[in-house]
Amino acid sequence: MDRCRASEAPVIVAWAGCASLVLAVWWLWSLRLARMSLHWRPQRAIVEWVQVSQEEGDDAPWFQPRIRYRYNVGTRTWRGSRVHFATPWTRNLGEAATPLRGIVVGSEITVFVHPRNHGWSVLVPGEPPGAVQDFMVTMLMVLALMVHVLAS
Repeated sequence: MDRCRASEAPVIVAWAGCASLVLAVWWLWSLRLARMSLHWRPQRAIVEWVQVSQEEGDDAPWFQPRIRYRYNVGTRTWRGSRVHFATPWTRNLGEAATPLRGIVVGSEITVFVHPRNHGWSVLVPGEPPGAVQDFMVTMLMVLALMVHVLAS
C-alpha cells in the first residue's frame, strides 16, 4: 500500500463507522417502534392513495408498498403513510404488494395509532418480514468493508 492510501484508511474507516452507527441507531429505533406498535390501538382510516412504487435497479427493479390514509383521533384529523416500520425495498413485486392486497382508494382500513403521539400510525404493526436479518447483513457488510480497508 502506498503512503497516501495508508493515510486515507483511518479516515475511510471513521466515516464508515459513523455512517454505520447512524444507520444502526435508526434501524434499531425502527425495530423498537415496530415491536411497540403491536400494542397500539386500532383506528379506522380512509385510504387516500395506494400503490407499489418501482425504482429501476442495475439488473432488476426494486418495489416498495406505499399508502396514504387519514384517520381521526378525537376532533383532529391525522394523515399517515407508514405501511410498517423499516419498510424494505424488495425485488419481488408480489411480496411488495402483499400488505396492500384488497386496499383501494376510498376504502376503510384499520391502522394502529400510538396512544400518546397520534401522528404515529402504521398499517401493519410489528416487524416487517426479514427486518432483523436485513439489519444484521447490512452491519456485517459494513464491518467487512472496514476490516478490508484496515487490512489493505
